[in-house]
Amino acid sequence: MPERTCSKGASSVDRSIGRLAPCGASRWVTTPPAASSRSGVPARRHTGAVTVTVYHNPRCSTSRTVLATVRESGVEPTVVKYLETPPDEATLRRLIDDAGLTPRTAVRTREKLYAELGLADADDETVLRAMLEHPILIERPFVVSDTGTVLARPAATVSTVL
Repeated sequence: MPERTCSKGASSVDRSIGRLAPCGASRWVTTPPAASSRSGVPARRHTGAVTVTVYHNPRCSTSRTVLATVRESGVEPTVVKYLETPPDEATLRRLIDDAGLTPRTAVRTREKLYAELGLADADDETVLRAMLEHPILIERPFVVSDTGTVLARPAATVSTVL
């Protein structure tokens, strides 16, 4: 990736992860291979302040892996146990929109309740209403950071917002 500079002369390429970073953005460093995260991706330690929120279900192995990966990056996230504290409609819409999804792509289709409610043929609004009424239908984990929002499935995709 070619290196670009901003008006301050700072590099806008973060070579440790091979992607463009805004001028003045905090930098990442890759830890030695022995310090790989649970997802099998080399762990990265954040060298500056970043805010991360994980919408977490402790019973979900993918959610636990994502939470561990965030912590291994050097960030202590805000953890929202969304089954205990479900998002309101505005928050759920924002999570889905910011992740570039639709309610149909953010619903847990493997949940027994999905079939019981007949959501396979439902429109997005009906699916969203079902997710609000039954938070177990919300796919997990959503991760929100200063750089974006992702539905971290598979778990390694969390690195795109760290």
